[in-house]
Amino acid sequence: MYSSELLQGHDSTICWSDVLRLDRSMFMKGWRPRDEQYATLYDELLHHYFSDSFKLQKVIEQCDRPLLWLPYTWFRSIKALPSGIRGQIYLAHCRLPWKCYASLEQLIPQVDQWSFHKIYRTAFMTASVVRDLHKTDKVHPNLQPKNILIKGTQFSLVDTQPLGKTLYGRYPYFAPEMRVDQASNVYALGIILWQLVSGVIFPTSVAVCPEVYKMEPLKTVDGSYQTIFTQCLAKDPRLRPTAQQVCDSLIALLLQHMSISRHLWEHGEEVRQRQARIVKCKLKEAHDAPYYGFSRFIL
Repeated sequence: MYSSELLQGHDSTICWSDVLRLDRSMFMKGWRPRDEQYATLYDELLHHYFSDSFKLQKVIEQCDRPLLWLPYTWFRSIKALPSGIRGQIYLAHCRLPWKCYASLEQLIPQVDQWSFHKIYRTAFMTASVVRDLHKTDKVHPNLQPKNILIKGTQFSLVDTQPLGKTLYGRYPYFAPEMRVDQASNVYALGIILWQLVSGVIFPTSVAVCPEVYKMEPLKTVDGSYQTIFTQCLAKDPRLRPTAQQVCDSLIALLLQHMSISRHLWEHGEEVRQRQARIVKCKLKEAHDAPYYGFSRFIL
């Protein structure tokens, strides 16, 4: 995953991608190494997990784009490296043609640091790619944030699911009518629009429970935006707007909020409180489940 113009936006705050970037000046800033012979945690981890850390550091410095520490589940063909008390480390190469893109799912947890204008702009760009797809009389069979890729200001739709299934996807992006058409795409779009203001990522490892999947309104979000995604989530597909109508509504909202920055702090706090409740739910699940090892990261 790489930083993008969308990620940087007009905000001056430090995103998690900056914290996890493999850069000595920024990586895990504020975390101290356990071994005093190392000046930074970055140096300690690099020497701990790689036999030729100096050579590796030179390779990293020569990269034209920054490398990041990423969850191992985002990759395939993973090779386990010797590990210790610091956790299991994997080395993998992303061989997908869109490897230089970031998915929308990777950015959603950072919305507590975004301005409303940036959130609404991202929502509009997301709705636009769905609208453009529908204009070609096509539908996306598996619309969800991880299948929306972003490079700079360019949004694109992909599907990593192998062909051969008539109906597939991920809860809760299924429409109630359980079929794939433009109306069901709009339903999934409504879920995504809600995620863009709530900062919630639906985990694949947690059983369906209200604490994680309850899409409650946010007090600090403009009522017009909440109306947009609520209409998209109508149980009757005939009552849902088209992707074009969603875009039109978001454009009007963007023009309205062009110079408004109210409730930013309150919204960020509301997002973080919701994320904290989900973390507690996941920790409870992890506590109740069998223990298999340390936390896992990937280079």
